[in-house]
Amino acid sequence: MAKAQSKAEIRNRFIKQAVDSSTATGKNLEAAAKQTEGRKQHSIDKNEPPKDDEEGKTAWDGDTLDLENLGKPFDRTEINEDFLEAIKDAENPGVTGDLQVCQLQGDYLACMERAFRSRHATRCRHTMHAAARRYGHGHNAGVIRKGVLGYLEGILKVSKDSV
Repeated sequence: MAKAQSKAEIRNRFIKQAVDSSTATGKNLEAAAKQTEGRKQHSIDKNEPPKDDEEGKTAWDGDTLDLENLGKPFDRTEINEDFLEAIKDAENPGVTGDLQVCQLQGDYLACMERAFRSRHATRCRHTMHAAARRYGHGHNAGVIRKGVLGYLEGILKVSKDSV
């Protein structure tokens, strides 16, 4: 068996969305605090395709109501492909660091996407999500009764049976 070699990369999507945008935001806030310029709104890279993209893919146009394409700036396809590349061949595997690098980049971008979607959701969407969450919490098979209460009851049952 060949010696394992690293196959993952730190992807530009992660650099642009997580690192560069945080740096720009920090500089922006510093300038605003010094009152040398006004505070700018957080902007994200829209994941625009190369000019010679033959597949006809389009970048997200910045419309926060375009739910279908809202995730394009946080696309994790390359990161997922790196992960699969590291584990697909048992004779020529990647290293555990590949898995860690891919997982952390993907998770970070997913968290950023969830925060972005929540920040730009409509009032109606927030209301409906909150209503569904409250309904689920109050349901007999919900997370509170079935999950938390069920878990506590299970602990007590095991504790009392062991005495």
